Amino acid sequence: MTTSGARLAQGIRAQKRPRLTDARIGATIRIERQNRGISQNQLSRDTGIDVRVLSRIELGQRPCRATELSTIAAALPIPVDKLLEQARQRTITQASDGRRRKAKNSAIV
Repeated sequence: MTTSGARLAQGIRAQKRPRLTDARIGATIRIERQNRGISQNQLSRDTGIDVRVLSRIELGQRPCRATELSTIAAALPIPVDKLLEQARQRTITQASDGRRRKAKNSAIV
């Protein structure tokens, strides 16, 4: 495969699979929304962001643009930096959990 063909294949794979950061930010938004007892429909009305777009953001299937993140944070209300910090903590926790599971599985074998 040529270098450009490899890049194209990598780009296609990346489009099919959400980036880790998008998934963590989306999960954090979902958790904060649910903790406040707000439905996706209500958050959609409060932010002006289509409910289908919110759903895809929460599932990590679509990146959350900075303007959307700011609007969502204001509607929840939670500071944007707190949302991002919680997403970062989820990433760190997930990575360390994965290393522990891998080490445990290796020890079993």
